[in-house]
Amino acid sequence: MKQTLSRELRKILETTVAQARVQAEAGAAKALQALAVGAKNAPAHAADAQKKLRVRLRAHGRALGDLLRPPRFIEVRPTHSRRN
Repeated sequence: MKQTLSRELRKILETTVAQARVQAEAGAAKALQALAVGAKNAPAHAADAQKKLRVRLRAHGRALGDLLRPPRFIEVRPTHSRRN
């Protein structure tokens, strides 16, 4: 028979998941910045695979509602703003 977690363990789990989400979002933001997803041009040091990924991420961002600003600058916005 399955048992539910105690209130204390649920609170610990909730806190841990929230902290993990913050860390994951920070890591993702750093990766987007390193790939210069929001910039007009790809970084000169980027490999071909990174440039292709950057193009795909920019297209996906636009599909999700990121705004293309002149001259070809993308405003990268988080998909949610929930913070505890």
